[in-house]
Amino acid sequence: MKTYLTVAFSLVASCFWPVPAPAGDDDSWTSSDKYLHFGVSFALDTGGYLAARHALDWPKNRSLAAAAGFALLAGAGKEFTDEKFDEKDVAWNAAGVGLSSLLWFLVDRDKQPVKIVASPGGVMCVYAKTF
Repeated sequence: MKTYLTVAFSLVASCFWPVPAPAGDDDSWTSSDKYLHFGVSFALDTGGYLAARHALDWPKNRSLAAAAGFALLAGAGKEFTDEKFDEKDVAWNAAGVGLSSLLWFLVDRDKQPVKIVASPGGVMCVYAKTF
């Protein structure tokens, strides 16, 4: 668990490290800065999800919500510390979090315990417990 916390702290700390934008780079929807916002938000959401799901052993939905909140708060914190608030950066942050959450929602399947019970007629029935 110490390793997960160290990695999570490092990721959060790196988000608030001041990095100047490349000189002469415009502020269009597809500038290189926007791809960095997408990538960092994607990475923070993924790291937060994996830490919540495996290190804290939280259920899938709770892990998804906590990771998305964590990544969006980090992105909002970064924007509020900038000289100029940019809604395009916020949109790219949300896109990174959204794609990461969607991928983990689709990929990480809950392992549902299966119970096999003999019915009165001798037929076996399988029940999957849902959470």
